[in-house]
Amino acid sequence: MSALRGVAGAMVVVAGCATPQRPTAASTVPATAAVDEVLAGRVDELRQRLGAVGARFEAVVARGFLAPHGHVTHPIALEAGACVTVVALASGTIRDLDAHVYAPDGDLVVEDVEVDAHPTVQLCATEARRVYHLVEAFEGQGAYAIALFRSDRGALEGIAHAMGGRPGVSTGAAGGGAAVERRVAALRDGIARRGFQAYGEPRRVDFAGAGTVTLPLQVTPDRCYTVAAFSDGEAAPASLQILDGDLEEIARDERGGGDPSAQFCPLADAPLSVRLTRGAGAGALVLHAFSADAAAIGGDGSLWLGVRRSVGDSLPLDAAWTRVRELLGQVAPSALAAPVQSHALTLEPGQVEQFDVPVDAAHCLFAVAGGAPRVQRVRLEALSGREGAVVPGVQRGGIAAVAQCGEGARTVSVRAFAEHGTGEVGVRVISAERAAWMRGADADAAATAFALGALAPTSLVTTATVAPGGVIALDVERTADRCASVAFAAGSSDVVELVMRRSDGTVAAQSDGVSSASLRRCGPEAERMHVEVRVTPSVAREVHGVWVAYEPMHAPAQ
Repeated sequence: MSALRGVAGAMVVVAGCATPQRPTAASTVPATAAVDEVLAGRVDELRQRLGAVGARFEAVVARGFLAPHGHVTHPIALEAGACVTVVALASGTIRDLDAHVYAPDGDLVVEDVEVDAHPTVQLCATEARRVYHLVEAFEGQGAYAIALFRSDRGALEGIAHAMGGRPGVSTGAAGGGAAVERRVAALRDGIARRGFQAYGEPRRVDFAGAGTVTLPLQVTPDRCYTVAAFSDGEAAPASLQILDGDLEEIARDERGGGDPSAQFCPLADAPLSVRLTRGAGAGALVLHAFSADAAAIGGDGSLWLGVRRSVGDSLPLDAAWTRVRELLGQVAPSALAAPVQSHALTLEPGQVEQFDVPVDAAHCLFAVAGGAPRVQRVRLEALSGREGAVVPGVQRGGIAAVAQCGEGARTVSVRAFAEHGTGEVGVRVISAERAAWMRGADADAAATAFALGALAPTSLVTTATVAPGGVIALDVERTADRCASVAFAAGSSDVVELVMRRSDGTVAAQSDGVSSASLRRCGPEAERMHVEVRVTPSVAREVHGVWVAYEPMHAPAQ
């Protein structure tokens, strides 16, 4: 007498529309073929192997015999918020067994058509649903058994690794329709070949119209991430940005399409943010995240989706400084001839190192720090005893920069500290004559604009005055197949709000920040944009701020 021994409950056959039964006690089922004994052993072995990585055996939902090119279909019930792994096993006479999963309307949800005899599919559902699992004897004939395992989403990658090959995976579209699920599957299948697996739960964000929503994302430095948003409902342009704890951009996709995506490899354990922007009309964006082992895929240099911060990324300080100084010359030509001071500081997390720099009248001090791979994020600040205010620095990639502008001769203190890692940090400092455009701006606004202009190619820097509660605007001409970026720099404690509108008045993007804010817009067709700025000063006063533009633009509208 043979049996599928050790399997919790008999092979529970799911037929018609019945829900798979949950076994209540161990039992044995008689069988008349030695192949049942073989399949029983394989199910027991699979149960132990997958149980070790977080999969809970549910049942053998079906068994039987398949003729050459024969197929059979069984329903699978998915519970809201749960994931299942369905493994089909075959006798040795079936050399290639395939599995396909269909929605009730006939749409293909996921499949495993690898050339093997153990096709595996993984599915998650954000709400209860029923799907139909079809197995097909693509080559050969013989007996089969279908085993069902349940787990949380976090166990899927370990289960896939334990199974080997590339299981078909559908992690749900967070309430999105079949069209969304197909597009999610297409991306997932493509990046799975490069080692990315689902990370966390998909999240659905509903928009009543154009708008921006920011969601949290926890990351670790041993992983690289793919983050994608899929439009559900009325088609509309969308953008996606990955922001650090200071809302500085790490990566982005702002092509203006409906399914933006970006990739990045973080430098440290950190809570990041994903900013989703929908261009127009009611609808939803469904956010999916995927992760891969950073060492296995080759780190940041192997990524291909979206755009990552470039100034200072993976550059030694000398190379980054050459680029920064070249850009500085665009906003202050005298910077190209200014002598350079060099400082070497050894930093530990939270440790502050400070040095003083004498600065001539009507000059700006500018400092850049970086070049230490073990110090993953450096910050700079500037403090003048004469001016009194602390000017915060800005970061782009692995480079930190700060500027301090004033009228009279003074001594400026430069402070450097590391947020993560320990090591020696190089600092380069120059003192350059103030450019003519700086004279109509607040000193710290001019300094912030000076630093921003040194970290990206700049085509326009101009001062503007914002009355309390007032709004001023800048017209933006973006050429085809290019991006237009604009920033506004204000006082060190001022809140800056930017809104970018299309020619028809609808909102294309918006952003806010303390001291400065920036926006970026890309697309295949040329367009004229209208950017509005509103500044909330810490006290009731006019704000003499600075526009910094990265494309040919018109003068500010008065």
